[in-house]
Amino acid sequence: SDKWRGVGDASSSGTYLFRNGDFSLVQYDVDASYDGEINPQTIIDYNTAP
Repeated sequence: SDKWRGVGDASSSGTYLFRNGDFSLVQYDVDASYDGEINPQTIIDYNTAP
C-alpha cells in the first residue's frame, strides 16, 4: 500500500553554524527506528559543553 511516512518514522537532522566564513556541522541526530516514536540519538555534538 502507498502510505506517506509520518511522525515517528526513521529520520536524521543536522545543525550547522556559520563560523569564520564557513558552515560547520555542530550536531547530528539519527532516529534509525520505525517504531512510531520520536527517539533520536545524538551522533555528533559540538554544540554543547561536555
